[in-house]
Amino acid sequence: MTFDLRLLTHSTLSQNNLLTFNPKAGDQLSQYENHTQLWSKKINLTANLSKESYFRENILDPLTSFKIFYENILFKTDIPTEGFFIDVGCGGGFTGLTWNIIFPDLPILLVDSDRKKINFCKDVIRLLGLKRARAEWFPIQEYNKHLKDNVHGILSRAVWSPEELLNHTRHLLHNKSPLISLATQEQSQKLNNPWKIYSYPSHSPLNRTLAVWQEEEPKKPL
Repeated sequence: MTFDLRLLTHSTLSQNNLLTFNPKAGDQLSQYENHTQLWSKKINLTANLSKESYFRENILDPLTSFKIFYENILFKTDIPTEGFFIDVGCGGGFTGLTWNIIFPDLPILLVDSDRKKINFCKDVIRLLGLKRARAEWFPIQEYNKHLKDNVHGILSRAVWSPEELLNHTRHLLHNKSPLISLATQEQSQKLNNPWKIYSYPSHSPLNRTLAVWQEEEPKKPL
């Protein structure tokens, strides 16, 4: 049986009620995959170029993490009109761009020190007409040298451990902005308060959790 990535993507979006915000998300994710295959002939974007692996790592994983993020974090907050959620070490943008495709009102800034991958992300943003996505070439440690926009949250997958991600980006967070690490289950088991761990569904083939860190509000004196 032929693996139909486009059909499976549409089916997964529908089953998880992820077409509410952007009915075109399935078609855009298919365009994204086709563009990835095209660019991968020139640069190394992802090692997962089989249709099955690409779907699992670069579509199913971001879709699952977004649903957890939306239900537990985004749903409870106001969507910022200025500033960004930053995808740190974005690579080919498979987390941040997918989140923006599903939820176009979510402002996403893709940051990576690999110029070729940032050029690819910019090309995807142009191709898909993503109005609230942006890509910039610099290491996240130099954010304040390049931009002054407010940071409403940090997200990252497989760049650093959750603790390392916090060490590198904590200075950018404010007003309970969440730091979201798409971490392995083994990494999450090592975390303590105030980290919150959101597990992927038990039927998921992915060894992944959302590890979320937010500054706790100071206790009011009695």
